[in-house]
Amino acid sequence: MPRPSSSILILMLMEVSTLGTMWTSGARVPGSAGGTLSHYQLVNKQSTFCQYRESIMMCDFKWYNEPVYVEAQPAMEGDLDKMLLRHVHNLTLDRSTCVDLSLTHVAEARREGEPLTSPSSCSKMKLTLRNVSLELLSDPVTSVYAHETNIKEVRLGVLEGQMTIIGSRLGVVDIREVRSHNSVSVKIHSTTIQHLQRLHVKESAGILLHNCTVEKASQEALVLLSTGNTLNKVKFVADYDTPPAGVVLTPGADVTLEDISGKVKISSLACPSLTAGPFITVSDHEPQTTLSETGGCNEERQTDENKFQLLCAILATSITVNIIFVCYINCMRKKNQEGASRGRHK
Repeated sequence: MPRPSSSILILMLMEVSTLGTMWTSGARVPGSAGGTLSHYQLVNKQSTFCQYRESIMMCDFKWYNEPVYVEAQPAMEGDLDKMLLRHVHNLTLDRSTCVDLSLTHVAEARREGEPLTSPSSCSKMKLTLRNVSLELLSDPVTSVYAHETNIKEVRLGVLEGQMTIIGSRLGVVDIREVRSHNSVSVKIHSTTIQHLQRLHVKESAGILLHNCTVEKASQEALVLLSTGNTLNKVKFVADYDTPPAGVVLTPGADVTLEDISGKVKISSLACPSLTAGPFITVSDHEPQTTLSETGGCNEERQTDENKFQLLCAILATSITVNIIFVCYINCMRKKNQEGASRGRHK
């Protein structure tokens, strides 16, 4: 009887191995609630859920109920350039992973572990999200596309590629620099932003916000150093005591505002009159307005010049009228004197 039992045990172990499940003995695995997991799916060539073709790893986990873990440097035969993962309940990505990632239908995704010690070791990483719930989007990601996705935090040091967000919900957005060489680097459509903390756009980049709701924004939320920026159909939610959303224009920058609602303060580093002025309260269906750093100051100076010219014209008219009136009085006085002189001679 002992031999049949051994055979059954061997068959069970072989079946587990074919499923691609990695068993651990109490070892710590990132992404586990209590710090350890008894088993999880490791993304590699041995997994029955994955296929590896021409430097691309394609995995469809078909909502398999075990957690999935992506290692920092998967042990692959050859170079790995991109991963495509689908239908995952629980996904953990090592923060030092540096390959292009495409996630589709992921119920819960997180990034854990130590980040890369040297950012230069991962100079380019594209992230594509479709119907994903992600806790943190951070470096070394350099390009992002998200559709119908929920991201709790977007914290990037430098965004050198493009960011396109459509029909999604973002929590905190903090991007220190957008310095892509594309004319419009950040495109956010039909999306709700809970807290726009910082979005600084360098000279070579640009932003487009369309049909978006910003629930909270800092006083220097948008700092623009470029031209061609557009905010269209954007609602800045603000209570009576809430400070306005801040848009700062640096020398040479401009922004076009159209169909904006809420409170927005436009300030310019080179035009104190704009900076010191009150915030702008805008409402729906207002005509398009284009504000620029130099344009704002020039428009104000032009207004002052027009006022000065008007005052000069009024003063000149007043002087002319006074001269005519004095001449008239003098003429009438002279006629009266001549008439009185004739009367005496008679």
